[in-house]
Amino acid sequence: MPIDEVHVEGNALVGMRTANGRTHRFQTLYSALGAVANDELPVQLGLARGASGLIVADRHQRTSRPNVYACGDIVDNSLNQISVAAGHAATAATAIHNSL
Repeated sequence: MPIDEVHVEGNALVGMRTANGRTHRFQTLYSALGAVANDELPVQLGLARGASGLIVADRHQRTSRPNVYACGDIVDNSLNQISVAAGHAATAATAIHNSL
């Protein structure tokens, strides 16, 4: 729902009014940016995908195709967070290094 107005007290964001006229007050606000995966390459590669449409990867970030790894928001069951994507990348890099 689009936000029409924010309420600030001192230096703190404490509430907002949405486009439907509802007012919300809170102590903590967590933003969710959302993610839309660019899945053209995984489709072309024929990678296995989960019910969500995202790539299935094992605990080493390996996909259903040999020597193809997946990291970040494109991976099924991901949290869509930068720190998680960085962890996926480190895991994949280690697995790739160990396979060489």
